[in-house]
Amino acid sequence: MPKNEDLPFADEDVDAEMANTQCETLENSMGRSVGILKEIDPDLCDPFQLNGRLQAPIKFSAISGLVESIREDGQQVPVVVRVSSTSGRYEIIAGSRRAKAIRIINANGGGPQRLLLAEVRDLDDKAAWKLASAENAERKDISPYERALNWQQALVSLFENNQAELARSLNVHRSVVSRMIDLANLPQEIVDLVSRPEALSVHTAEKLGPALKDTNRRETILGFARNIADSGKKLSASELVRRLLLSPSEVEKFRPVAMKAGRYDRQAVWQTRPNGSVQIVVRRIPEELSAKDRRALQKEIVSKLAEHLNQA
Repeated sequence: MPKNEDLPFADEDVDAEMANTQCETLENSMGRSVGILKEIDPDLCDPFQLNGRLQAPIKFSAISGLVESIREDGQQVPVVVRVSSTSGRYEIIAGSRRAKAIRIINANGGGPQRLLLAEVRDLDDKAAWKLASAENAERKDISPYERALNWQQALVSLFENNQAELARSLNVHRSVVSRMIDLANLPQEIVDLVSRPEALSVHTAEKLGPALKDTNRRETILGFARNIADSGKKLSASELVRRLLLSPSEVEKFRPVAMKAGRYDRQAVWQTRPNGSVQIVVRRIPEELSAKDRRALQKEIVSKLAEHLNQA
């Protein structure tokens, strides 16, 4: 039977396979390494610097049930920590949600301050990252883009840019790692244009990848990105991809056309859309706009509509 790293994956299977194999890694890691149980002050704990959650702060709504459970029944499962390089402090490797819940309970008062039940382990950076990644594998509050950034950080700092080694460590197919790293490598100029960066996915990177790897097209795409940035707009991931992959002739075809009325340069704006529809925006008509200028604007709008209808 082939090893996991050699099995092909369909796109829709990637997330499930990552979760399943990394959960097995978590169970194996926890079974092999046993630490010392102790209660520690949660305020002496910092997040592990290679924890994917650094990009995704834990929201109260995501752990409200956990908060109530610990408040009523106490902390049943210890977090996993290691001694920090900063004297007297610890790094949380697994259990960020439990630590956050304890802090919330303590902040709300109503009783003695709770200590955090922790298992202190002797873990190097690579072992700590594997354990943290496995625990977070099924978390829905960590987006694919945030997870990709974490993998890229680990690739550089722990695996000497060896994607095959990273894939073996995660127990996933090498193509999964390659696609995630492509996602992490999206130019920041493009990421900054997305209204919800957490919506970026490996499919976003796959659609933009070939064009970004072509030197000439890359410059064109980044030029489009700068134009969008100058407009101050934020777009959905899918709309951004569509716009960035337009050819220069399509960009010209779909460029908004301003209609002048009197001294008002953009009294109306006409725009053809890729789906064949058109949009026209007419600004509020100024009182001082003469009847002649109004008729001229009306004539231009009617002419554009007639042209569009004739093309259809």
